[in-house]
Amino acid sequence: MKIDIFYTDQEVAEILKVSARTVADQRRAGRLPFRKIGRTPRISEADLTRYVNEVRKCQETVPPKTNTESDTSKTPKETAKATACTYSGQNVVDLDVAARARAAAQKHRLS
Repeated sequence: MKIDIFYTDQEVAEILKVSARTVADQRRAGRLPFRKIGRTPRISEADLTRYVNEVRKCQETVPPKTNTESDTSKTPKETAKATACTYSGQNVVDLDVAARARAAAQKHRLS
């Protein structure tokens, strides 16, 4: 039987290198699924992985903004699409590296 691993907001914040408030905001916005265990909201490892993958996919579909582009040249809809992937100021590559490091550390502790 596989036992799911659950994280608190603070633990997820450390993994993603964002504030616990950002994690809580993402939970409240419905972007990061959670379950309450007792009175504390917990995020499963599977849901966290899905969240990081969604952010990565979204950022891959939106072309990076260049310095020559002007924000005033875009329509509000285009601006909204470009900012829809911004869940935090953290780069997705860093999120992936942090998540893999955390997973490796846990695997080492379990063995």
